[in-house]
Amino acid sequence: MSEIWIEFFDKLPAATALTIILCLSGYVAGQLIALIVGSALHLTKGWVHSLIYVYPYVFRGTPLLIQLFLLYYGLAQFAWVRESFLWPVVGDAVGCAILVLALNTGAYSTELVRGALADLPKGQREAAAALGLSKFRTLLLVELSQAYRFLIPSLSNEIIFVLKGSALASTITLIELTGLSKIFIAQTFSPFEFFAAAGVVYLVIGFVFVRLFRLAGKVFPVR
Repeated sequence: MSEIWIEFFDKLPAATALTIILCLSGYVAGQLIALIVGSALHLTKGWVHSLIYVYPYVFRGTPLLIQLFLLYYGLAQFAWVRESFLWPVVGDAVGCAILVLALNTGAYSTELVRGALADLPKGQREAAAALGLSKFRTLLLVELSQAYRFLIPSLSNEIIFVLKGSALASTITLIELTGLSKIFIAQTFSPFEFFAAAGVVYLVIGFVFVRLFRLAGKVFPVR
């Protein structure tokens, strides 16, 4: 094995760890956003509903790469951003990447949550109302637990999308799996070998995530 490959494999664990951190952090934060926004869309109507819907509409309708560039490179142009509480996040490559991944997957998952809640039988809401439960208490005590049982397969797809989206973090100087591959490709002019190695690691990470969701599906089966 050549010295360049030894160096690559020495740096691979750190790059893999960063990829997993970006993916899991962005995914978990995104699901919290989706829970809040999806529930709000389920409970509201009229102009309030339309106003809330602007967020998923914008982030689902624009490329992830554009979102990443706008937040990391674009916001840095504004002095008020650099002087605000946002700067420690958007001014840091890791923080900004996690934020963008969270907002992006949160927008897609918002539609999943809203749709799952809307598909629940209306009779349950009517029964809860007859018992004197408010819409919010009905959401917390009755609807969310059922909706998320149906959502597990879809949410497993979302984490794979976040994993693949994390590769774009290399465009803002982060040395995760794709970023590491680019560095060694620039040194060796051998794109196939290093991208293939990174691809194998992505496949392994994705396989583990999917298996964990399948186990969750068995623990919390759809009834």
